[in-house]
Formats: sequence, C-alpha cells, structure tokens
Amino acid sequence: MEVYQANMHKNYLDYGTYEHGKREGKEIDEFRGIVPAIITETMFEQCQKSIQENMNNYHRVHDYEYMKKLICPCCTGDDISSIRRMAGHSSKNRHGKVYLYYNCPECGGYINEKDIEKLLIHHLDDLYQFHQVISKHTDSFQLEVNEINSLDMQ
Repeated sequence: MEVYQANMHKNYLDYGTYEHGKREGKEIDEFRGIVPAIITETMFEQCQKSIQENMNNYHRVHDYEYMKKLICPCCTGDDISSIRRMAGHSSKNRHGKVYLYYNCPECGGYINEKDIEKLLIHHLDDLYQFHQVISKHTDSFQLEVNEINSLDMQ
C-alpha cells in the first residue's frame, strides 16, 4: 500500500469512477461502478491528501546553481555506478549571513559555492586566454593561406 500511495496520481479510475467531459473543458459527469476499482475511495483520498502535504512542505529556501551537477572527488571511482553527485546545503553564521555548500551524502565531504565560482572563473579565464592565443595564430595562418592562394593565381 505504501509504495502504491507514493506513485499515485489524481486518477479517479483507480477507485472505479469514470469522469466524462474532462478533456473538453465541459462540466464533468461522474459515472461510478463502470470500471472496477483497484483501491477504495478512502485510500484514494488519503493518497491525494498525502501528495498535497508533501508538495506544500517541500520547497527550497535557496537556489543551488550546481546541485546534482557536481561529482564528489573523494568517493567517486572509475566505475560509472560509483558516481556520487553532491547535494545543496546551507548554513548561517551568528550575524545571519548565509553560506551555500555542496555536500556528498556518501562521504560527507563539502565544497563552498564561492570556491566553486572562483575555480570556475579561473578556468573560464584560462579558456579565454587560450582562445585569444589560438585566434591570433589562426588569423596569421589564414593570412599565409591567402598569400599562397594569391601566388597560385598569378
């Protein structure tokens, strides 16, 4: 019963009620007893209540930009099944300043979001510098190709 409740959606057919006119946006007519019920109406209502409570209670206070994108460097091995993705976590200091972290549920290791951003900016800067060097050399290479093409034409 518990597994079924967790996967339940708002489907009245599960307790034997067919709704007509639902897709057309008309007034809905309910027909009971046409379809065999697989659960009781009381169980269905309990499931709906449980789903609603879970939806209302679960919300994030902070936005975690890198959540489930970071892979734990400590406990992830070579095997794809050993990949451990890091989850978001926050804490406050005594002055109320919020710090965002990413932690591994397996080993407990954590990384501060500010450190991730510093590292990301550093790598993007390296990439930009690399692009400038390559662009400079490809531009001079293109000039040489153009000169060779003009010599061939003469």
